[in-house]
Amino acid sequence: MGWLWGSVFMVTMSVSSYHSGHLLADICVRRRAYSWPAIGLVGFGAAGQYGIEALQTTNFVLSGVVQTQGAGSVWQQAFDRSPICQWEWLLVSTAVFAVFLQIPSFGGSLPMKVATAITIVLTVWRVVLPAYLLPAEGRYCHTCYGGQTAASTLSAAANLVFTFGSHAMMPEEVREMVSPAEVHSAYDLAYAIAIPLYVLLGYSGFYVFGIFNSGANFLLNFPDGPPVRALMVASAVFGYLPLSYGSILLFLKVELRLGVLPTDWLRASNGAANRTRGCPPVLFRLVFRCSVLGVYLLLAQMFLGVGLQNVVSLVGAIAICALTFYLPFVMHARIFWAEMTKLRLAWYALNVLFGVGVSVCGIYFTMQDILGQSSAGVFDAACRENAFFLGSAPADAYSCANDTVFYREFYERACVQGDIACSQYGSCYPA
Repeated sequence: MGWLWGSVFMVTMSVSSYHSGHLLADICVRRRAYSWPAIGLVGFGAAGQYGIEALQTTNFVLSGVVQTQGAGSVWQQAFDRSPICQWEWLLVSTAVFAVFLQIPSFGGSLPMKVATAITIVLTVWRVVLPAYLLPAEGRYCHTCYGGQTAASTLSAAANLVFTFGSHAMMPEEVREMVSPAEVHSAYDLAYAIAIPLYVLLGYSGFYVFGIFNSGANFLLNFPDGPPVRALMVASAVFGYLPLSYGSILLFLKVELRLGVLPTDWLRASNGAANRTRGCPPVLFRLVFRCSVLGVYLLLAQMFLGVGLQNVVSLVGAIAICALTFYLPFVMHARIFWAEMTKLRLAWYALNVLFGVGVSVCGIYFTMQDILGQSSAGVFDAACRENAFFLGSAPADAYSCANDTVFYREFYERACVQGDIACSQYGSCYPA
């Protein structure tokens, strides 16, 4: 989005999502509405309940497809010397993904505790390594910061929305807290840590790498070496827990209605309330969840040629915008109308207009980009996507010579000719 509009959207989304998260928490705690459908019911009756149920489910399904695609992309990036194509890596990543999706619920089970510990280690590692490499390796000798268009900016804004997607499952997470009222202080702490780090690495990365930092993996801008490769491999093998949250919540929607409790394994403890006809709960979860994952895999393979960034933008524009940037304000105003002042209503309305605007523009420009691609056919994708170290040979990005592959195939086309799409491997440079 460039320096100016990137800053505008980052600040606006951070402020809006921070406030909307507190509004969601306020509804959950004060009205004891511990799910999005329950919030819809309190605010707009049965119509609100079913409407938000459909929107939230759509979000989880689309996000599941994105995350299935993304996991395959991470595997290809980690093992980029392998002759395996990205559609084949999807099969590998889906098999590993299936293991994490067997975690029964958000509650403090042993699998969730182990997966959370691994995720914390990976998260710290993912922050510390770039923080060291950025000053140690320095910036590209040839880089630029312009070339953005209205279409690329608004499509990227919809892509950024995905960063704030935790609101989609926040009420259900509050439900499983020992002390739900503490969600406000936990939320403040999370934002106090996450947003400054996100901004620091984002701005540093854009300064050092310019528009060549727009790919799916920040680490691909650094020279290929053991530290970077180790993190990429670890992320490919163990980095599934954050991808699992939405799908686990989707599974729980179905399982709880069928009486399959997350605390049950070989036998159902709720007798006739369990409607799976004597099937051991652990077996039902395995078959049901793997079946849904199979649907994710089919859709991910079908639309692989669309490009991961475009799919992320589309999901962000369609569902996450609603659940993060305007529905919390609408619901809070509706439920606590007696507390509303003119100033508060004006602020809520401003946030709603922003969220709806990003949603509509994001859908339009992302679809425009998808339809304009030559590789956007069904089950039609390049063998490799975003699996190329720009910071290493043969790109030789750190060399100041004008006869390198990086200068000819990337810099000249992206910066001199002004085609920002050429900043990524596979767009102009042969895949």
